[in-house]
Amino acid sequence: MSTHHDVVCTFCGCLCDDLEVEVRDNQITGVKKACSIGKNKIMHALSDAPVPSINGPYVATSVHGRLSDELLVSKSFAEKSQR
Repeated sequence: MSTHHDVVCTFCGCLCDDLEVEVRDNQITGVKKACSIGKNKIMHALSDAPVPSINGPYVATSVHGRLSDELLVSKSFAEKSQR
């Protein structure tokens, strides 16, 4: 387990900058020196992270990025051809 010191909490305007965040196996396991709001936000920061998907099924971010790029290029091409 590793402890990160002097972590900044950005969830309100106070910007507390002396938090300690404990991490194990790339997961946040504890937060010290934070108010109840900051602690709750940090502890659950990744629990509701969106999963990339296209029309339902999960898509790896590399595929998602490539498809987004293709969509932007095709849209740009279509707009130019309409002029």
